[in-house]
Amino acid sequence: MLEVSHQKGFFSWKGNHLNFTGASTIIFYLFFALTILASFLLWIFRNPIRRNYQNRETIMKMKKNNFWILFGSISLFLLMARSFILLFTKIPRPWESIPLHLCRLMLIFIIITFITNKFSFIKYFVLFAILGAFIAFIIPGLDFRTEKQLNSPSPIGIDNFYYWDYLFAHIYVYALSFVLLIINDNNKYTFKHALITFGMFSAIFIVIFFINFLTNKFASELWKTNYFYLGFNKYNPFYKVGGILTHWPYHLISYIVLSFIILIFMVFVISFQEIFYLDKVENKWIFKIQKSKIWCEYWKSCKVKK
Repeated sequence: MLEVSHQKGFFSWKGNHLNFTGASTIIFYLFFALTILASFLLWIFRNPIRRNYQNRETIMKMKKNNFWILFGSISLFLLMARSFILLFTKIPRPWESIPLHLCRLMLIFIIITFITNKFSFIKYFVLFAILGAFIAFIIPGLDFRTEKQLNSPSPIGIDNFYYWDYLFAHIYVYALSFVLLIINDNNKYTFKHALITFGMFSAIFIVIFFINFLTNKFASELWKTNYFYLGFNKYNPFYKVGGILTHWPYHLISYIVLSFIILIFMVFVISFQEIFYLDKVENKWIFKIQKSKIWCEYWKSCKVKK
């Protein structure tokens, strides 16, 4: 058992020798920048990458389906191992060992997608996975201290397990969302898909809200959860960010309304980006402006059939 809760060390939630300043901050945002760049390049060259993938029968001498099942299984094992480490190191918020924060939940969705080989499922959560991971990079939650203690840099630096766990988990969610979008051969997105996405995430927000309510009301202090930052004001360090809109219980309504706005915005973004076509045909690069098939299909699906 990793008994390091009362002293600093690699597995300690109190940090090790370095905090989140200097080299730790530089390396963190360097990885962030490289992740954004790599994902951008993957998306720019998605057409030749997708065609190359579809023409391949194996990856690393394994059938593609088996490769992704193995990859997803290893990812699931590492996710479970991380939960055990959090429990064994006795962090002050042991409820975080249950991966129900937004990005950890999106990570589970991605793992399920790999294991089941149901790549079309990505369309229902990819927008929130990418956005959630991006926000997590912008506002890193590398701290287990209470709100009153947050007057100094996080003690979690590059010589600590939680630094790399946080960094690689969000790189995984962000970058592999793009990979799944590219290898999925059915990127058709309709009004029905948007409704399913909105309904699914609204339901998730409501379920998480009530999990937080029940634990905040009845659980012991260690197990008062703040998943999705939808907990009571007392347990939510971000409740002041948006005024009353991020206060309990109004933040639930804010989340649902904001998710609707984000969904509409993202539909326009993914439709707009398809206007620019880049591909390699017979060793020649082709670039052109074209109609967005995604938008045409989406707009067509919005029309009521007579």
